[in-house]
Amino acid sequence: MTAYSLAVQADVRKRMSPPNRQDVPQISRKLGIHRSTLYQWRSNWRMQGEVVLFLNYPHKKS
Repeated sequence: MTAYSLAVQADVRKRMSPPNRQDVPQISRKLGIHRSTLYQWRSNWRMQGEVVLFLNYPHKKS
């Protein structure tokens, strides 16, 4: 398992949070971090009360 620095994790959190709102697959491609790692981080941050979006894609208006 690869250990990522707190700086990398902070960058990912910033990318996931408003107003950036990048989705997990996009961040994974750009940074080369496995999607499952990103989903786990996002889940942990949400449990800690961090403002990290849960949805991967913007809402479509009907």
